[in-house]
Amino acid sequence: MNEVETVSTELEELLEAIPSPPQEVIVCKLCRHRLADADLMHDINGKTEHEFTNPFGIVHRFRCYDDAPGCKIQGSREAADTWFLGYTWRICTCGKCDTFLGWLFEANDSFFGLLISKTAQENLRADSGTAAS
Repeated sequence: MNEVETVSTELEELLEAIPSPPQEVIVCKLCRHRLADADLMHDINGKTEHEFTNPFGIVHRFRCYDDAPGCKIQGSREAADTWFLGYTWRICTCGKCDTFLGWLFEANDSFFGLLISKTAQENLRADSGTAAS
């Protein structure tokens, strides 16, 4: 094998090791701001989707994600009325338009619960890496 073939083979191996970008993303329904990668679902208590009623009688359906870098975290940690034993929660909003989107739940690990009614899943455009509207 000559030097060019060796470099070419090494380059191919390096490129294969680079993780591929997500194909689907979660966006804010109001402003289409990218919030999370759809493939980063978080399993909590055996499910990635949950439905709970808060003390005011409001029903919330949400999906859980490992990370949501497009969200902004609001306020201090609250332990009262948590839906997940041992976890505190904080409100999260859209990092662009400030729409309430759900919660960041924190314990030894953390995850985001994003409201299904306030978010959408979209395909990425292959040419630009941005969400298609």
